[in-house]
Amino acid sequence: MQTPLPRFYLVQLNRFVVPDWRLLVLFLITYVSLPVTILAQNKLWDKTFGGDMEEQLSTVQQTGDGGYILGGSSYSGKSGDKTQSNKGYNDYWIVKLKANGTKEWDKTFGGEYDDFLSSIQQTRDGGYILAGFSNTPIIGSKTEAKLGYWIVKLKEDGSKEWDKALGGEGYDNLASLQQTKDGGYILGGSSYSEPSGQTLQTKGDFDYWLIKLKADGSKTWDKTIGGSGADIFSSLQQTSDGGYILGGSSSSPKSGDKSENGRGEPYNGGTLYGSDYWVVKVNAAGNKEWDKTIGSDGEDYLAALQQTNDGGYILGGTGQGSSSDKSEYRGYEDYWIVKLKANGTKAWEKTLGGDFVDNLSSVQLTSDGGYILGGYSSSGVSGDKSQASRGESDYWIVKLKADGSKEWDKTFGGSDRDMLTSLQVTSDNGYILGGSSQSGISDEKSQASKGGYDYWIVKLDNRGSKNQVINFPPIANKSLSQSPFTLVATASSGLPVSFKVVSGPATIKGNKITLTALGSVTVKASVVGNDTYRPAEAINSFFVESPVAVRKEWDKTIGGNKDDNLSFVQPTKDGGYILGGSSVSNKGGDKSEVNKGEKDGFGRFFSDYWIVKLNADRTKAWDKTIGGDGQDYLSSVQQTKDGGYILGGYSSSGKSGDKSQASKGDEDYWVVKLNADGSKVWDKTIGGSGGEQLAKVQQTRDGGYIVGGSSWSGISGDKTEANKGGEDGFDYADFWIIKLKPNGSKEWDKTLGGNNWDWLASLQPTSDGGYILGGSSNSDSSGDKSEDYKGGSWDGALYVDYWVIKLKADGTKEWDKTIGGNGWDRLTSLLQTNDGDFILGGWSETGIDGDRTKGSKGGGDYWIVKLDTNGKKTWDSAIGGDYQDVLTSLQLTDDGGYILGGFSQSNMNGDKSEANKGESDQYGSLTSDYWIVKLQEKQPVTAQWNMRYGGSGKDNFTTAIETKDGGYLSGGFATSGVSGDKSQISQGKNDYWVVKSDKNGKKLWEKSYGGSSDDYLNSMVQTSDGGYLLAGSSLSGIGGDKTQAGQGERDYWILKIDKQGTKLWDKTYGGSGTEELKKVILLPSGSFILAGTSNSPVSGAMSQESKGGQDYWFVKVNATGKKMWNKRYGGS
Repeated sequence: MQTPLPRFYLVQLNRFVVPDWRLLVLFLITYVSLPVTILAQNKLWDKTFGGDMEEQLSTVQQTGDGGYILGGSSYSGKSGDKTQSNKGYNDYWIVKLKANGTKEWDKTFGGEYDDFLSSIQQTRDGGYILAGFSNTPIIGSKTEAKLGYWIVKLKEDGSKEWDKALGGEGYDNLASLQQTKDGGYILGGSSYSEPSGQTLQTKGDFDYWLIKLKADGSKTWDKTIGGSGADIFSSLQQTSDGGYILGGSSSSPKSGDKSENGRGEPYNGGTLYGSDYWVVKVNAAGNKEWDKTIGSDGEDYLAALQQTNDGGYILGGTGQGSSSDKSEYRGYEDYWIVKLKANGTKAWEKTLGGDFVDNLSSVQLTSDGGYILGGYSSSGVSGDKSQASRGESDYWIVKLKADGSKEWDKTFGGSDRDMLTSLQVTSDNGYILGGSSQSGISDEKSQASKGGYDYWIVKLDNRGSKNQVINFPPIANKSLSQSPFTLVATASSGLPVSFKVVSGPATIKGNKITLTALGSVTVKASVVGNDTYRPAEAINSFFVESPVAVRKEWDKTIGGNKDDNLSFVQPTKDGGYILGGSSVSNKGGDKSEVNKGEKDGFGRFFSDYWIVKLNADRTKAWDKTIGGDGQDYLSSVQQTKDGGYILGGYSSSGKSGDKSQASKGDEDYWVVKLNADGSKVWDKTIGGSGGEQLAKVQQTRDGGYIVGGSSWSGISGDKTEANKGGEDGFDYADFWIIKLKPNGSKEWDKTLGGNNWDWLASLQPTSDGGYILGGSSNSDSSGDKSEDYKGGSWDGALYVDYWVIKLKADGTKEWDKTIGGNGWDRLTSLLQTNDGDFILGGWSETGIDGDRTKGSKGGGDYWIVKLDTNGKKTWDSAIGGDYQDVLTSLQLTDDGGYILGGFSQSNMNGDKSEANKGESDQYGSLTSDYWIVKLQEKQPVTAQWNMRYGGSGKDNFTTAIETKDGGYLSGGFATSGVSGDKSQISQGKNDYWVVKSDKNGKKLWEKSYGGSSDDYLNSMVQTSDGGYLLAGSSLSGIGGDKTQAGQGERDYWILKIDKQGTKLWDKTYGGSGTEELKKVILLPSGSFILAGTSNSPVSGAMSQESKGGQDYWFVKVNATGKKMWNKRYGGS
């Protein structure tokens, strides 16, 4: 009786045969690809083959006649391209193609249950050998009862010669087969059988099971090779010495045939490891010569291997992590290539991937000594992947040089899932790709889906073998007033670059982009390939925003090898900057000292204070790590009058390391004074019996310090006032302020709060001797808080708003303000500006709502708010990238701008000009770096006055001019009668209406002019006599102020008035069609040019034939309105 196969092993065994659904589900949750179309110049053709159900292709090979043989498994009956009924559930399905990809024949082989084909090869007699695994007894195509390996020999026309079943009483899964030099066959797979039937004693769970057959299929010998864990076989090849190289993945420790332990840590302290590559060299008789374990601390699955021309080996598969044998990682899973010498020692290894999931299926040698890799990818443009994803997963091929460096890569796919499982170099030095696809006609896929998954074959030529790269610099966010602007991109090949709007409110003509509305714009730069270079593309995204009060000057990213969270940045007296925050990084990157904290129960370091001094040119001067044995979080740093620095934060450390005093509660304020070179002068621990978190420390005029943060403590330790937010014995946090002397000893303390949570983030002495405090609150109007909470809630939990308090010198409150939207708005920094106002900084996940006027850039953005001296908002601005950006510090600069600091998980996009520097975690998520941004405030335009003019009808403004007396003439068209500002009756429907005002907008007089129908005023000029010429279009005939008949549907109509608005004369010009007068220009001679459009034939004042539909029409008239000439310009 067969024992059930554990699900873990089923996943491993089918990893490269059927889709990895775990990754596809994860993909659907976390990623959406850009809908772009890519030119694939080197694709010759593609073909889709399938029935009405599911087909999974395992392998494709070129045949001796230049055609191709496809092999896989099918669940379909007779339908579509499938000419034979299915035998059971899944059957072997073989398809023979001609050289141009058209089908010659297909064959179905199977039994009553499931038969999965893994490998196919054309044999020397022109026939084919098929290999896979079967759980079918004797029935249908199957003539032997063994469950496990199933071999089928075909003639050249696809008819069956013989079949063989080999297996034991457990699970035996054949993965690879090759015809050997003696005309026989070597088979390799994985076995979970006990010694019975045709299998030997297992070494552990699954073992490699190698079988040598004669040409007629009879067995010569078999070998079981394994350790005490699971060893999953994937690939084999006969080597030049007549032996065999075997490859797969293993979780076994050093045991059995396995001579080395796994590369990661054993699971749960046991003996089994994560999966590593495991390579075994055997001689011609199947006896082991050597074995090698190659891996990282993640999961590594070998898919393919080949002997190389130098006698060594190339291994290819999918890897996670970066440790031990694996030096790099890109995303969640990557292609991982390892080159071995002939004795199995590692020569080099390469990781290739994008930012998400990339699974390698095949690796082949190329004629130039390099390698071609094939698999499938869910990554977009990122890492080594130069082209956008088409659907949920795509074919991804990568060409490497002999040393493993990348030459080029190419993405092929449709709008759904496409998974490449096989690749081969063809006789013309091109490539044949094969896999399974759910996509319909889209992108590179030219034929419709036949059922669920289908076989999808792609033939490539070898044109454009050189890669080219597009340099497409990031595009800063824009406002509509900056439109149009020029796009700049260059190709390394020198070929011309073209641009296309992928999405968003913009249009492109050549390299000029015109913005049409607010929103996110994505632009693609692309270069077509030629006989030398492959096509290439690059994508940039930016936001079109309302004009902002600030603009970015520069930014800088600083980090170590783990999380580094910036809390504060400030300009220093030498023109540089001092940065402070908390770090769990050890020595490495920009960090010059080791971590001082102990490790937690998971082996992770506690955090320390980390201080970085930058020079004026933003290069690093020095850095210092300061900490005790526990968690130390730096919140604030300031340069002091003596040129040194005062640091403030909170700590759970006892007396240890740099901390000279014992802890007073759970967490205490910890204040540290440094000299100018970063050496310590003194430190102080301040707290109550509960928990305290320091937010800000500032030097005061007397040389002492004002310290502020949040406290949960009652009266105890250094705290002299009770908690204000207590409820049912539970204390909410309050603002807690402490005044220190120059030597760090305490003078006094104050507690401020409402009825809920109040976190102080920042404070500063003000120019009037008082203090400004800022933080976040979800308290209602209560205690010291005068305004209600503005935010919403999520799953019952309240968000927070900015909360700002102004105190007098004696600590009494002057005013407080609550600022926020309907989401999470957390204030982290504030200060007084040179004009006596206040600038607030924090991070916000609110969109446009409440006090926030700019849309979200990503997960969270830096949010800057300017208040006047009385707490009224002046402006706000949001700055961010595509992920989480958390602002923790804001400072004034000498030029009147601002320096912002925080930590960012965003990549190079939005407002962020540099890529993330940290390592991704095992799920591909980026760690955070320091991100500093320089802003410059631009003074907004303010109205000196505004005036409104109108009557009871509809009044449309079209134009205004400044007049010689310093006033203004405003003009448009109106339907109003006598009402409001309008003193004359309507002549028809819409009349010309002008309003004369003085320099302050005060109305002096107004006049309306019209005929019996609609008259639309569009343009005006003041004439040398102080009067005005009004110009527009008219549908009126003779009547009212109009003295000439209409010439067609609509005519040019000009009207001359004196400086008081009295009409002097009017003129009508037009043909039998429609004319629209747009603009009038006064010439130095006193004549006028009338400019507009016309679709009239020769008629009336129109003396030239139409050029095509609507044309430009210019009319020149003298000072009295007499026509001098007219000109017409247009195309077809």
